[in-house]
Amino acid sequence: MGKNKKLIKIQNEVTTYLKKCGNLPKKNLLNFRYLDQGIIDSLNLIKFIFFLEKKFKIKIKTKDSESDQFRYIGGLAKLIFKKIK
Repeated sequence: MGKNKKLIKIQNEVTTYLKKCGNLPKKNLLNFRYLDQGIIDSLNLIKFIFFLEKKFKIKIKTKDSESDQFRYIGGLAKLIFKKIK
């Protein structure tokens, strides 16, 4: 699978999970700052991280979850992509 297809697959998985947590915008989805908009609260953030780690067989470190990249869908997908390479 090519780089773009893998990245799109990751974006779709993240988006599907977040849609279960709240309403996502129809435009500029990859730049949507789901944490800043309250889509996930602190308890659900822990569940979300566990989901990501299990789904993609990665480890998300504290520094990852505190990064700006982690706070928006496109950035999170890129972070995951780098970890599974």
